[in-house]
Amino acid sequence: MSSSAKHLVVIIDLNPFYWSDKVSSSATLNFKQYLKIIIQFCNAYVAFDINHRLTIIGCSNNETCFLYPDPTNESLIVPTVTQTNLFEQLFVIDRIVENNVKEFMQNVLPSQTSTGSMITMAVTQALCYINRLIRDAVPGEKTSYRILIIQTTPDTSKQYMNFMNAVFTSEKTNVPIDGCILNNDSSLLQQACDLTSGIYLRVPDPNGLLQYLLWLYLTDKDVRKMLALPTKVAVDYRPACFCHHKLIDTGYVCSVCLSIYCDNAATCTTCRSASDINRYLIMATEEPFHIDHTDLGDLESEQLYLEAANILQKLQSDKPSDAEWSLDDMEANIEENLQDEFVQEALTQDIDLAQYSEKIQDQLQIHEKAFVQDC
Repeated sequence: MSSSAKHLVVIIDLNPFYWSDKVSSSATLNFKQYLKIIIQFCNAYVAFDINHRLTIIGCSNNETCFLYPDPTNESLIVPTVTQTNLFEQLFVIDRIVENNVKEFMQNVLPSQTSTGSMITMAVTQALCYINRLIRDAVPGEKTSYRILIIQTTPDTSKQYMNFMNAVFTSEKTNVPIDGCILNNDSSLLQQACDLTSGIYLRVPDPNGLLQYLLWLYLTDKDVRKMLALPTKVAVDYRPACFCHHKLIDTGYVCSVCLSIYCDNAATCTTCRSASDINRYLIMATEEPFHIDHTDLGDLESEQLYLEAANILQKLQSDKPSDAEWSLDDMEANIEENLQDEFVQEALTQDIDLAQYSEKIQDQLQIHEKAFVQDC
């Protein structure tokens, strides 16, 4: 008879930045209570079903660490006689997590600035660990995996690209990512939960953290269909530019490698593409695009830019490869272009077509920048 196990990987944000200003406050959740609540939730998850498996990963502003399981320390912890009324596995989880957190926090470098935590590294380690478990699984054993991120520090846009790559990997391997944040809303965590069909929640009252964890994240994906889940909020899908690592509403994307920039630079820093034609304007907005101008000159300039941009993009997409060129085609194209009225007029007036082309490109860039600013 094949067993159906469920494995939960809990990623705990242990960055001391969030807790530094809450040490003297008794009205809000402190770090000791925060850790105790998470251990209680993990114990409830393990006791909920005999087929539940658990892994805990801690992360700070400079490193990550596997807090549980820990086979080295687990063999040294033996429940005493006074703890006979406590489930042995829960007792082992309590002691191992507490000991590893103490050791982990001693190596954390305190930061006076909001540098964020290594959430991306922790998610990557979780996916690698899950992949190893899938590879080493016993034939016939079915196991579903899930990642829960409990975050306290704000996002860092520098992790955007690596974090989204990890999210796409999680989506491809069918591993949902749940997000629970105690600070301000996290756009990266919102995107991760939305793309992987997970649950995102910003805890309104940190003192009720345990209730929210038990309500939303104790059950798996199938049981959640029968629960009254919180209403989904609008997901902020703004990307982060590759040049300044800041979230942008309007930018440019390279058609070769899809790198995003906030300014139309001459060269793509990722793929070294130097062609301005390969840059397309993108707008990250949920509202429909519209132009609300009354000046006819502005409308004509924007219309000129849009038409020219469409022509350039069409020329770029229709451009044949080097293998498709032939001398017969080149001669036919030359003869066809010589019959054009503009070309004949340019030849009779001795117009330098190269300089004229550069002039048109400069004018297009001017209209393009003005168009972006108006948007």
